[in-house]
Amino acid sequence: ITPFRKFLDQLQKHKQMHILLDMSEVRISFCWYFTVVSSLKMAHLAVLIILGLLQYTQQLPTEQVQVKQGSEVDPARELNLDLLPSTTCGRYIQNRIVGGQNASLMEFPWMALLGYVGPAGTDLHCMGTLISARYVLTGATCVFRKVPILVRLGEHTIGTEKDCNVNDASDCAPPVQDLDIEYIVRHQSYNLRPNQNDIALIRLKEEVTFEDHIQPVCLPVTSELRTNNPAEYIIAGWGQTDPIGEVTATLQKATVPAVPDRDECQRAFGESGRVNITDGHLCAGERGGADPCDGDGGGPLGYPAQLNGIRFVQYGITSFGRLCGQGPSVYTNIAKYIDWIVANMQP
Repeated sequence: ITPFRKFLDQLQKHKQMHILLDMSEVRISFCWYFTVVSSLKMAHLAVLIILGLLQYTQQLPTEQVQVKQGSEVDPARELNLDLLPSTTCGRYIQNRIVGGQNASLMEFPWMALLGYVGPAGTDLHCMGTLISARYVLTGATCVFRKVPILVRLGEHTIGTEKDCNVNDASDCAPPVQDLDIEYIVRHQSYNLRPNQNDIALIRLKEEVTFEDHIQPVCLPVTSELRTNNPAEYIIAGWGQTDPIGEVTATLQKATVPAVPDRDECQRAFGESGRVNITDGHLCAGERGGADPCDGDGGGPLGYPAQLNGIRFVQYGITSFGRLCGQGPSVYTNIAKYIDWIVANMQP
């Protein structure tokens, strides 16, 4: 929390005045009560406000992150699948999941949080996954109405200075990394209603240095993986743990059953036309079971598979669903977008 925000909080406690701050345009409006502020002189107050505004505006991004429209896949162009790692990705820790629970420290080192300009600094919401040293994969929904300004990697419990093993306080992860964004590529045919092509790439300004807590996830790059249909998947995220709960600070994980029948999935959302389940989607989850919730958008749906050994492969991107816990939920089917991903990446 910034000193300026603390100052505003102190003023509000006096109940002599309200300060309404529009952080996006950095405007201040005052609504004075008819009482006289005896504890603060106006000159002192003005100086404090000016200093606070200067400090806040220095924290704002100096330029808007560019969002580009993705390019269509050119059939004549040879795709460079080497842009996606297949031997250094998806480090898999054998740890059977039953229901929703805290993830182990550094169990999902590809998890990314997206940071947006908020009223008191940077708001972390929406997720993605690190897929190479330069790219994060997320949902187009996460870069549509608001555009992130940074990507956080290596997070486990939000708000703690140091993430350590709950069973061994000496076993701690290195610090998180907040990385600037060079630009964003949103699918050129993204459609919020009825949720088609919900996929985007975030290119980081600098290459990531891989560490134990920051590693890329594998994608279904082989023909075998593209046609693989696991009976269940693993999801992870920092979203709500129940429909009325607060967003959890510690990374959660859960196993959800696959719903391979698209017609069954379509029936769960009705036939109004607002939702149209296609082969560009994956469906998973059940009523009353673990389920992505608010805050989980852009997160991964995956499962261990054979790819130069057993590795964690991400098959889906959390897109949309019914009410939290009412399952099933719908995910962007990454296998249908591998060519698009590679075609829109640069070395």
